[in-house]
Amino acid sequence: MTRRERCHHDGDFYLGRRYFTGTHSPAIIVAVPARNEAERIERCLAALANQRDLNGTPFPDGRVGVLVLLNNCTDQSFEVARSASRRLPGSVRLYDVVMDAKDSHAGGARRAAMDLAAEWLDEGCYADGLILTTDADSEPKSDWIAANRAAIMQGVDGVAGASELDPDDARLLPDIFHARGRIEAHYESLLTELFSHLDPRPHDPWPRHASEPGASLAVTLQAYRAIGGLPCIAFGEDGALVAALERGGMRVRHDPAVRVVTSGRIAGRAQGGVADTIRIRCDFPDALCDPYLEPARNAFVRGLWRGRLRTLHAGGLLGVSSAWMDRLGLQPDDARQLPMGKSFAVIWGELERVSPRLARRPLTPRDLPGQIHTAKVTLQRLRRAPEWVPRGQGDIQQSVVDK
Repeated sequence: MTRRERCHHDGDFYLGRRYFTGTHSPAIIVAVPARNEAERIERCLAALANQRDLNGTPFPDGRVGVLVLLNNCTDQSFEVARSASRRLPGSVRLYDVVMDAKDSHAGGARRAAMDLAAEWLDEGCYADGLILTTDADSEPKSDWIAANRAAIMQGVDGVAGASELDPDDARLLPDIFHARGRIEAHYESLLTELFSHLDPRPHDPWPRHASEPGASLAVTLQAYRAIGGLPCIAFGEDGALVAALERGGMRVRHDPAVRVVTSGRIAGRAQGGVADTIRIRCDFPDALCDPYLEPARNAFVRGLWRGRLRTLHAGGLLGVSSAWMDRLGLQPDDARQLPMGKSFAVIWGELERVSPRLARRPLTPRDLPGQIHTAKVTLQRLRRAPEWVPRGQGDIQQSVVDK
Protein backbone atom coordinates (compact mmCIF):
# COMPACT_ATOMS: atom_id res chain seq x y z
CA MET A 1 0.00 0.00 0.00
CA THR A 2 1.64 3.20 -1.13
CA ARG A 3 -1.15 5.66 -1.79
CA ARG A 4 -1.94 8.00 1.08
CA GLU A 5 -5.45 9.46 1.40
CA ARG A 6 -6.75 12.23 3.62
CA CYS A 7 -10.37 12.78 4.63
CA HIS A 8 -11.84 16.03 5.93
CA HIS A 9 -10.66 15.15 9.45
CA ASP A 10 -7.09 15.46 10.69
CA GLY A 11 -6.24 11.77 10.36
CA ASP A 12 -5.05 10.01 7.24
CA PHE A 13 -4.37 6.48 6.07
CA TYR A 14 -2.69 4.38 3.42
CA LEU A 15 -5.26 3.22 0.89
CA GLY A 16 -4.87 -0.22 -0.59
CA ARG A 17 -7.65 -1.95 -2.49
CA ARG A 18 -10.95 -0.32 -3.35
CA TYR A 19 -14.14 -1.86 -4.65
CA PHE A 20 -16.97 0.34 -5.93
CA THR A 21 -20.30 -0.75 -7.44
CA GLY A 22 -23.28 1.22 -8.71
CA THR A 23 -23.58 4.54 -10.45
CA HIS A 24 -26.19 6.23 -8.28
CA SER A 25 -25.37 8.91 -5.72
CA PRO A 26 -27.38 7.78 -2.67
CA ALA A 27 -29.03 10.18 -0.24
CA ILE A 28 -28.60 7.74 2.69
CA ILE A 29 -25.26 6.09 3.40
CA VAL A 30 -24.49 3.39 5.97
CA ALA A 31 -20.87 3.65 7.20
CA VAL A 32 -19.44 0.41 8.61
CA PRO A 33 -15.96 0.28 10.18
CA ALA A 34 -14.51 -3.23 10.22
CA ARG A 35 -11.35 -4.88 11.50
CA ASN A 36 -10.75 -8.60 11.06
CA GLU A 37 -14.46 -9.34 10.73
CA ALA A 38 -14.34 -12.10 8.11
CA GLU A 39 -16.57 -14.28 10.30
CA ARG A 40 -19.26 -11.63 10.91
CA ILE A 41 -19.36 -9.06 8.14
CA GLU A 42 -21.30 -11.21 5.69
CA ARG A 43 -24.23 -11.32 8.12
CA CYS A 44 -24.08 -7.56 8.58
CA LEU A 45 -24.16 -6.88 4.84
CA ALA A 46 -26.92 -9.47 4.33
CA ALA A 47 -29.04 -7.60 6.89
CA LEU A 48 -28.40 -4.34 5.04
CA ALA A 49 -29.35 -6.03 1.75
CA ASN A 50 -32.67 -7.03 3.32
CA GLN A 51 -33.78 -3.53 4.31
CA ARG A 52 -37.44 -2.63 3.80
CA ASP A 53 -39.51 0.49 4.25
CA LEU A 54 -42.11 0.68 7.02
CA ASN A 55 -44.64 -1.02 4.72
CA GLY A 56 -42.31 -3.95 4.10
CA THR A 57 -41.37 -2.90 0.56
CA PRO A 58 -37.69 -3.05 -0.50
CA PHE A 59 -35.95 0.30 -0.86
CA PRO A 60 -35.65 1.53 -4.46
CA ASP A 61 -32.25 0.91 -6.05
CA GLY A 62 -29.90 3.82 -5.59
CA ARG A 63 -31.55 5.30 -2.52
CA VAL A 64 -29.17 3.75 0.01
CA GLY A 65 -25.42 3.28 -0.26
CA VAL A 66 -23.17 1.14 1.95
CA LEU A 67 -19.57 2.11 2.72
CA VAL A 68 -17.24 -0.28 4.53
CA LEU A 69 -13.87 0.88 5.84
CA LEU A 70 -11.68 -2.17 6.46
CA ASN A 71 -9.14 -0.96 8.98
CA ASN A 72 -5.75 -2.70 9.33
CA CYS A 73 -7.23 -6.12 8.54
CA THR A 74 -5.02 -9.19 8.52
CA ASP A 75 -7.74 -11.69 7.57
CA GLN A 76 -10.05 -12.12 4.56
CA SER A 77 -12.50 -9.38 5.56
CA PHE A 78 -12.10 -7.49 2.26
CA GLU A 79 -12.73 -10.58 0.14
CA VAL A 80 -15.75 -11.62 2.21
CA ALA A 81 -17.18 -8.09 2.12
CA ARG A 82 -16.65 -7.82 -1.64
CA SER A 83 -18.47 -11.11 -2.23
CA ALA A 84 -21.34 -10.27 0.15
CA SER A 85 -21.75 -6.73 -1.20
CA ARG A 86 -22.88 -8.05 -4.59
CA ARG A 87 -26.26 -8.80 -3.01
CA LEU A 88 -26.75 -5.18 -1.91
CA PRO A 89 -29.32 -3.39 -4.10
CA GLY A 90 -27.63 0.04 -3.95
CA SER A 91 -24.17 1.40 -4.52
CA VAL A 92 -21.26 0.04 -2.48
CA ARG A 93 -17.82 1.38 -1.62
CA LEU A 94 -15.22 -0.77 0.11
CA TYR A 95 -11.93 0.74 1.30
CA ASP A 96 -9.08 -1.47 2.50
CA VAL A 97 -6.80 0.83 4.51
CA VAL A 98 -3.91 0.90 6.96
CA MET A 99 -4.36 3.64 9.52
CA ASP A 100 -1.62 5.34 11.53
CA ALA A 101 -1.19 3.99 15.04
CA LYS A 102 -2.62 7.16 16.60
CA ASP A 103 -5.90 6.71 14.69
CA SER A 104 -6.10 2.92 14.49
CA HIS A 105 -8.83 2.46 17.07
CA ALA A 106 -12.62 2.26 17.13
CA GLY A 107 -13.17 6.01 17.12
CA GLY A 108 -10.60 6.64 14.41
CA ALA A 109 -12.00 3.96 12.12
CA ARG A 110 -15.61 5.06 12.58
CA ARG A 111 -14.59 8.70 12.06
CA ALA A 112 -12.82 7.84 8.78
CA ALA A 113 -15.81 5.78 7.59
CA MET A 114 -18.30 8.54 8.41
CA ASP A 115 -16.09 11.21 6.84
CA LEU A 116 -15.92 9.19 3.63
CA ALA A 117 -19.70 8.81 3.76
CA ALA A 118 -20.05 12.59 4.12
CA GLU A 119 -17.79 13.13 1.11
CA TRP A 120 -19.88 10.65 -0.89
CA LEU A 121 -23.04 12.63 -0.04
CA ASP A 122 -21.25 15.79 -1.12
CA GLU A 123 -20.59 14.19 -4.53
CA GLY A 124 -24.34 13.86 -5.01
CA CYS A 125 -24.97 17.39 -3.66
CA TYR A 126 -27.23 15.96 -0.93
CA ALA A 127 -27.22 18.79 1.59
CA ASP A 128 -30.06 16.97 3.37
CA GLY A 129 -28.28 13.61 3.23
CA LEU A 130 -28.24 11.13 6.08
CA ILE A 131 -25.32 9.15 7.53
CA LEU A 132 -26.01 5.95 9.46
CA THR A 133 -23.38 3.84 11.14
CA THR A 134 -23.34 0.32 12.52
CA ASP A 135 -20.73 -2.28 13.41
CA ALA A 136 -19.48 -5.10 11.21
CA ASP A 137 -20.49 -7.63 13.88
CA SER A 138 -24.06 -6.29 14.07
CA GLU A 139 -27.22 -7.09 12.14
CA PRO A 140 -29.70 -4.22 11.75
CA LYS A 141 -33.36 -5.20 11.80
CA SER A 142 -35.08 -5.13 8.42
CA ASP A 143 -36.73 -1.76 9.12
CA TRP A 144 -33.59 -0.17 10.62
CA ILE A 145 -32.95 2.35 7.87
CA ALA A 146 -36.64 3.18 7.52
CA ALA A 147 -37.07 3.65 11.28
CA ASN A 148 -34.03 5.94 11.43
CA ARG A 149 -35.34 7.99 8.53
CA ALA A 150 -38.81 8.21 10.10
CA ALA A 151 -37.30 9.57 13.30
CA ILE A 152 -35.24 12.13 11.36
CA MET A 153 -38.38 13.23 9.50
CA GLN A 154 -39.88 14.20 12.85
CA GLY A 155 -37.37 17.05 13.01
CA VAL A 156 -34.38 15.68 14.92
CA ASP A 157 -30.74 15.90 13.92
CA GLY A 158 -29.58 12.52 15.17
CA VAL A 159 -30.95 9.14 16.24
CA ALA A 160 -29.54 6.68 18.75
CA GLY A 161 -30.93 3.18 18.30
CA ALA A 162 -31.17 0.26 20.71
CA SER A 163 -29.10 -2.91 20.54
CA GLU A 164 -29.66 -6.44 21.78
CA LEU A 165 -27.29 -9.38 22.03
CA ASP A 166 -27.21 -12.06 19.38
CA PRO A 167 -29.29 -14.89 20.93
CA ASP A 168 -26.77 -17.55 19.86
CA ASP A 169 -23.98 -15.64 21.62
CA ALA A 170 -26.18 -14.86 24.60
CA ARG A 171 -26.77 -18.56 25.28
CA LEU A 172 -23.03 -19.00 25.83
CA LEU A 173 -22.84 -16.39 28.57
CA PRO A 174 -23.30 -17.30 32.25
CA ASP A 175 -26.64 -16.92 34.03
CA ILE A 176 -25.18 -14.35 36.43
CA PHE A 177 -24.44 -12.06 33.48
CA HIS A 178 -28.03 -12.25 32.24
CA ALA A 179 -29.46 -11.77 35.73
CA ARG A 180 -27.42 -8.62 36.19
CA GLY A 181 -28.37 -7.40 32.72
CA ARG A 182 -32.08 -7.79 33.43
CA ILE A 183 -32.04 -5.89 36.72
CA GLU A 184 -29.84 -3.11 35.33
CA ALA A 185 -32.05 -2.74 32.25
CA HIS A 186 -35.13 -2.56 34.47
CA TYR A 187 -33.66 0.17 36.66
CA GLU A 188 -32.33 2.07 33.63
CA SER A 189 -35.84 2.09 32.15
CA LEU A 190 -37.32 3.39 35.42
CA LEU A 191 -34.79 6.23 35.61
CA THR A 192 -35.32 7.11 31.95
CA GLU A 193 -39.07 7.35 32.50
CA LEU A 194 -38.43 9.41 35.64
CA PHE A 195 -36.34 11.86 33.61
CA SER A 196 -39.05 12.02 30.94
CA HIS A 197 -41.42 13.42 33.60
CA LEU A 198 -38.97 15.76 35.31
CA ASP A 199 -37.10 16.95 32.22
CA PRO A 200 -39.45 16.44 29.26
CA ARG A 201 -38.01 16.90 25.79
CA PRO A 202 -40.64 17.11 23.04
CA HIS A 203 -38.25 15.72 20.42
CA ASP A 204 -37.35 12.71 22.61
CA PRO A 205 -40.56 11.67 24.38
CA TRP A 206 -41.26 8.61 26.46
CA PRO A 207 -41.00 5.77 25.60
CA ARG A 208 -37.30 6.22 24.93
CA HIS A 209 -34.12 4.45 25.96
CA ALA A 210 -30.80 5.69 27.34
CA SER A 211 -28.35 3.86 25.04
CA GLU A 212 -26.08 5.47 22.44
CA PRO A 213 -24.39 2.48 20.77
CA GLY A 214 -22.02 2.77 17.86
CA ALA A 215 -23.94 -0.17 16.40
CA SER A 216 -26.88 2.15 15.69
CA LEU A 217 -26.40 5.87 15.18
CA ALA A 218 -27.76 8.24 12.56
CA VAL A 219 -26.96 11.90 11.91
CA THR A 220 -27.88 14.35 9.19
CA LEU A 221 -25.04 15.52 6.97
CA GLN A 222 -25.72 19.11 7.99
CA ALA A 223 -25.44 18.27 11.70
CA TYR A 224 -22.35 16.13 11.14
CA ARG A 225 -20.61 19.01 9.41
CA ALA A 226 -21.77 21.48 12.06
CA ILE A 227 -20.05 19.59 14.90
CA GLY A 228 -16.88 18.96 12.92
CA GLY A 229 -17.46 15.22 12.56
CA LEU A 230 -17.27 12.29 14.95
CA PRO A 231 -14.88 12.86 17.87
CA CYS A 232 -11.73 10.87 17.06
CA ILE A 233 -11.18 9.17 20.42
CA ALA A 234 -10.05 5.62 21.16
CA PHE A 235 -13.39 4.48 22.59
CA GLY A 236 -16.69 6.00 23.63
CA GLU A 237 -16.94 7.82 20.31
CA ASP A 238 -20.63 6.90 20.06
CA GLY A 239 -21.65 8.74 23.23
CA ALA A 240 -19.24 11.54 22.35
CA LEU A 241 -21.05 12.05 19.03
CA VAL A 242 -24.41 12.41 20.78
CA ALA A 243 -22.88 14.75 23.36
CA ALA A 244 -21.35 16.90 20.61
CA LEU A 245 -24.71 17.18 18.86
CA GLU A 246 -26.45 18.22 22.07
CA ARG A 247 -23.70 20.71 22.95
CA GLY A 248 -24.27 22.21 19.51
CA GLY A 249 -27.93 22.79 20.37
CA MET A 250 -29.15 19.91 18.20
CA ARG A 251 -31.83 17.34 18.94
CA VAL A 252 -31.22 13.62 19.34
CA ARG A 253 -33.94 10.98 19.53
CA HIS A 254 -33.30 7.80 21.56
CA ASP A 255 -35.73 5.70 19.58
CA PRO A 256 -36.69 2.19 20.80
CA ALA A 257 -38.11 1.44 17.33
CA VAL A 258 -34.59 1.56 15.84
CA ARG A 259 -32.98 -1.80 16.62
CA VAL A 260 -29.92 -3.89 15.85
CA VAL A 261 -28.68 -7.28 17.00
CA THR A 262 -25.01 -7.20 17.97
CA SER A 263 -22.36 -9.74 18.78
CA GLY A 264 -22.09 -11.02 22.33
CA ARG A 265 -18.51 -12.22 21.98
CA ILE A 266 -16.03 -11.73 24.83
CA ALA A 267 -12.96 -11.26 22.61
CA GLY A 268 -13.71 -8.00 20.80
CA ARG A 269 -11.89 -5.87 18.24
CA ALA A 270 -12.18 -2.49 19.97
CA GLN A 271 -11.00 -1.34 23.38
CA GLY A 272 -13.87 -0.24 25.61
CA GLY A 273 -16.51 -1.85 23.40
CA VAL A 274 -19.36 -4.25 24.09
CA ALA A 275 -17.00 -7.23 24.33
CA ASP A 276 -14.97 -5.57 27.09
CA THR A 277 -18.14 -4.79 29.02
CA ILE A 278 -19.38 -8.37 28.71
CA ARG A 279 -16.04 -9.83 29.79
CA ILE A 280 -15.72 -7.55 32.83
CA ARG A 281 -19.23 -8.35 33.99
CA CYS A 282 -18.67 -12.06 33.58
CA ASP A 283 -15.35 -11.97 35.45
CA PHE A 284 -16.41 -9.43 38.10
CA PRO A 285 -20.15 -9.79 38.78
CA ASP A 286 -20.06 -7.11 41.52
CA ALA A 287 -18.33 -4.48 39.38
CA LEU A 288 -19.84 -1.00 39.61
CA CYS A 289 -22.83 -0.24 37.46
CA ASP A 290 -22.80 2.29 34.64
CA PRO A 291 -22.70 5.89 36.01
CA TYR A 292 -26.20 6.49 34.59
CA LEU A 293 -27.52 4.13 37.27
CA GLU A 294 -27.29 6.44 40.27
CA PRO A 295 -29.41 6.32 43.45
CA ALA A 296 -33.05 7.12 42.76
CA ARG A 297 -33.13 10.17 45.04
CA ASN A 298 -30.03 11.59 43.37
CA ALA A 299 -31.60 10.95 39.99
CA PHE A 300 -34.74 12.77 41.08
CA VAL A 301 -32.72 15.82 42.12
CA ARG A 302 -30.75 15.72 38.87
CA GLY A 303 -33.84 15.39 36.69
CA LEU A 304 -35.82 18.04 38.55
CA TRP A 305 -33.07 20.66 38.37
CA ARG A 306 -32.21 19.84 34.78
CA GLY A 307 -35.84 20.22 33.76
CA ARG A 308 -36.27 23.45 35.68
CA LEU A 309 -33.09 25.03 34.39
CA ARG A 310 -33.69 23.87 30.82
CA THR A 311 -37.04 25.69 30.85
CA LEU A 312 -35.48 28.83 32.30
CA HIS A 313 -32.76 28.71 29.64
CA ALA A 314 -35.31 28.31 26.86
CA GLY A 315 -37.12 31.40 28.14
CA GLY A 316 -33.94 33.47 28.51
CA LEU A 317 -34.40 33.54 32.29
CA LEU A 318 -31.46 31.47 33.49
CA GLY A 319 -29.42 34.51 34.49
CA VAL A 320 -32.31 36.47 36.02
CA SER A 321 -31.90 35.02 39.51
CA SER A 322 -28.90 33.53 41.29
CA ALA A 323 -31.01 31.69 43.85
CA TRP A 324 -30.75 28.40 41.98
CA MET A 325 -26.96 28.70 41.98
CA ASP A 326 -26.98 28.85 45.78
CA ARG A 327 -29.29 25.86 45.95
CA LEU A 328 -26.88 23.85 43.82
CA GLY A 329 -23.97 24.82 46.07
CA LEU A 330 -22.04 26.79 43.48
CA GLN A 331 -19.13 28.90 44.64
CA PRO A 332 -19.08 32.54 43.41
CA ASP A 333 -16.18 31.88 41.04
CA ASP A 334 -17.91 28.84 39.59
CA ALA A 335 -21.13 30.79 39.10
CA ARG A 336 -19.37 33.65 37.34
CA GLN A 337 -17.66 31.27 34.91
CA LEU A 338 -20.81 29.48 33.75
CA PRO A 339 -21.02 29.67 29.93
CA MET A 340 -24.44 31.37 29.90
CA GLY A 341 -24.23 32.25 26.20
CA LYS A 342 -23.86 28.60 25.17
CA SER A 343 -26.39 25.84 24.59
CA PHE A 344 -28.11 24.34 27.59
CA ALA A 345 -26.15 21.10 27.20
CA VAL A 346 -22.88 23.01 27.58
CA ILE A 347 -24.14 24.89 30.66
CA TRP A 348 -25.50 21.71 32.23
CA GLY A 349 -22.26 19.85 31.63
CA GLU A 350 -20.38 22.54 33.52
CA LEU A 351 -22.94 22.50 36.33
CA GLU A 352 -22.53 18.76 36.75
CA ARG A 353 -18.79 19.29 37.00
CA VAL A 354 -18.84 21.99 39.71
CA SER A 355 -22.05 21.44 41.72
CA PRO A 356 -21.75 19.26 44.84
CA ARG A 357 -25.49 18.53 44.69
CA LEU A 358 -25.06 17.00 41.25
CA ALA A 359 -22.12 14.74 42.14
CA ARG A 360 -22.72 11.16 41.03
CA ARG A 361 -22.74 8.24 43.45
CA PRO A 362 -21.88 4.81 42.05
CA LEU A 363 -24.05 1.75 42.62
CA THR A 364 -23.31 -1.96 42.69
CA PRO A 365 -25.77 -4.62 41.49
CA ARG A 366 -26.60 -5.39 45.13
CA ASP A 367 -27.92 -1.85 45.56
CA LEU A 368 -30.40 -2.08 42.72
CA PRO A 369 -33.42 -3.84 44.34
CA GLY A 370 -33.79 -1.09 46.94
CA GLN A 371 -33.27 1.64 44.35
CA ILE A 372 -35.85 0.04 42.06
CA HIS A 373 -38.41 0.20 44.89
CA THR A 374 -37.70 3.90 45.50
CA ALA A 375 -37.90 4.70 41.79
CA LYS A 376 -41.21 2.86 41.44
CA VAL A 377 -42.76 4.77 44.35
CA THR A 378 -41.62 8.08 42.88
CA LEU A 379 -42.92 7.19 39.43
CA GLN A 380 -46.31 6.18 40.80
CA ARG A 381 -46.71 9.68 42.20
CA LEU A 382 -45.53 11.28 38.97
CA ARG A 383 -47.91 9.20 36.87
CA ARG A 384 -50.88 10.03 39.12
CA ALA A 385 -50.15 13.73 39.64
CA PRO A 386 -47.54 15.05 37.20
CA GLU A 387 -48.72 18.61 37.83
CA TRP A 388 -46.83 18.80 41.11
CA VAL A 389 -43.62 19.21 39.09
CA PRO A 390 -43.46 22.91 38.02
CA ARG A 391 -43.72 23.36 34.26
CA GLY A 392 -44.31 26.98 33.31
CA GLN A 393 -41.48 29.51 33.23
CA GLY A 394 -43.09 31.75 35.82
CA ASP A 395 -43.82 28.88 38.19
CA ILE A 396 -40.32 27.48 37.83
CA GLN A 397 -38.67 30.86 38.31
CA GLN A 398 -40.67 31.45 41.47
CA SER A 399 -40.08 27.91 42.67
CA VAL A 400 -36.34 28.30 42.20
CA VAL A 401 -36.33 31.60 44.09
CA ASP A 402 -38.53 30.25 46.90
CA LYS A 403 -36.36 27.21 47.43
